[in-house]
Amino acid sequence: MESLVIASNVLDSEAIERLESQNAEIIGTLAARADALLSTENLGAARDELVLWAEATLLPYVSLKAEQMASGSREIIEAVRLADALANSAEAITDIVGVLRNTEEALLAIGAAQALRAVTELHFENELDHLVPVLAGSSSVDLAQIVAAASQAATANAPAVVAASGGHGEGHSCGCGESDDEGWPELDASIVPHAIRHATVFGALDAVGPGKGMILIAPHDPLPLLAQIEQRHPGRFTTEYLERGPEKWKIQFLRQA
Repeated sequence: MESLVIASNVLDSEAIERLESQNAEIIGTLAARADALLSTENLGAARDELVLWAEATLLPYVSLKAEQMASGSREIIEAVRLADALANSAEAITDIVGVLRNTEEALLAIGAAQALRAVTELHFENELDHLVPVLAGSSSVDLAQIVAAASQAATANAPAVVAASGGHGEGHSCGCGESDDEGWPELDASIVPHAIRHATVFGALDAVGPGKGMILIAPHDPLPLLAQIEQRHPGRFTTEYLERGPEKWKIQFLRQA
């Protein structure tokens, strides 16, 4: 059910409609690019294209909105906490793109791509459902200007993405798409920022097909994570500890055929 937003003027009302449309377009593009990592034989190229698009379009769009909405919220007590939460999730989105940019592991790239999609969707949902209604009710905040600036930021570098996409950049060596002939692919969660660790593991597990598996390497015994996985997908995976500390834990996940 869509929430009803009462804007302080006609321009802000139109801006909210434009914001909803822009967010939906961004999510649609992100979903397609993230899912491309699941279906292509050249996972490395798909990852590179996702990173190029995210750096040129997604990050400027998300970061500018978070910054300007935070600025507009300073004099609105009920909006400060909401703006801070959005700023934190915008930072998490930036962190995930950083993981995607730097990883050489196929499974981590897949997990990070799906995490990027999930975190961005939640970010936009919280923005539209919670912060925007508060800002729209205040005559001191120019939502139309914020939305217009964000739209410009999202499109300013778009041609560069088209020109650069289509393969790895010069000198880039990537193990994306390569499989481990000796067993299931491994995801080392210790190299993933803590704030996005669970979302990345969820994304990686979503890429595991029936009868297939993966191995999770964790810096501690991930009992809360295992409980969340079972809650999300009851009975889908069987787990086996391959190593139990003290420096790392290795857990094998097998998806039921």
